[in-house]
Amino acid sequence: MNSVPIIDFSLSSEEICEKIKSALADVGFLYIVNHGVDTSKVQNAFDQSKHFFQQLDNVKRMFLQNPPVSGYAGWVEPGQELHSKLESDAKVVDELRECYDFPIHGDGFQATEFQNSLRLLMQECHPLLNKFFRILAKSLDLKDQDFFVNSVRCLNDPHVSSLTTLRSTYYPPIPSIILEGTTRCQEHADYGLVTLLFQDDGGLEVKNINGNWIPVHPIQDSIVVNTGELLEYWTGRYYPATRHRVVVPKDEIKKKCCRQSLVYFIQPDDEVNVVPLRPDSSGIIRPPVNSKEHSIVRLEATYGLKTTV
Repeated sequence: MNSVPIIDFSLSSEEICEKIKSALADVGFLYIVNHGVDTSKVQNAFDQSKHFFQQLDNVKRMFLQNPPVSGYAGWVEPGQELHSKLESDAKVVDELRECYDFPIHGDGFQATEFQNSLRLLMQECHPLLNKFFRILAKSLDLKDQDFFVNSVRCLNDPHVSSLTTLRSTYYPPIPSIILEGTTRCQEHADYGLVTLLFQDDGGLEVKNINGNWIPVHPIQDSIVVNTGELLEYWTGRYYPATRHRVVVPKDEIKKKCCRQSLVYFIQPDDEVNVVPLRPDSSGIIRPPVNSKEHSIVRLEATYGLKTTV
């Protein structure tokens, strides 16, 4: 497949189901249009995010993320998290970005308009996610169509703990001189169940089944959805967790512009043990893995940490 499929969510559930099955099995990425998410809430989150990131570092540092103490919440300063460390500490690649992580039940800081905009956008996505998860279960021929809905009870219950997080990412203009190999976001796969992505400009690329990189250009009012490692594990690799990256633009004009994205990482509840629904390609059914333990190990690697789950 040489492009990322576009799925109209105003179609019937049966039509959507077949399109999702094909898209996730082939490339692991898809666009959703006519999704019902209020685009004014998306724009407000973008506006508030840009205002936050363009403040002085000493202001943002009051919200600095401190995983060993307060978990994965707050501002991620440039260089604090590096996806290249997932592969090897010896080949660290500079990533020109900074982020803000807002977990499903809040970040522990005093709320500002910025954080409130993220909270409202998360809530706005939940009806779409419930619909998507039921269709996802149907695409896998599961008798229980609430199978995945029941794995993310955190979306509707503030007492259920989860690493589900909305991340706002800011990519500043590219400096005139950068180290060889520098990128905006290094190649990686997401760790959880699925991810919803809102992007304002290009640069995102995904690796297809042939190993070729294909662009995921922004489509107005669309949401990009991709699979995570836990969905890959759950489905015996039937729905693979596709690797993706954000590259430095070649266009000199675009290099001088910032780029933003809003990334809603949907993680199964902490207590969920992911038991594969089918064998993998070698005919083996893998042992269960715990949702939280899996993702904490991956997060620790990107931050260069070794904490206790």
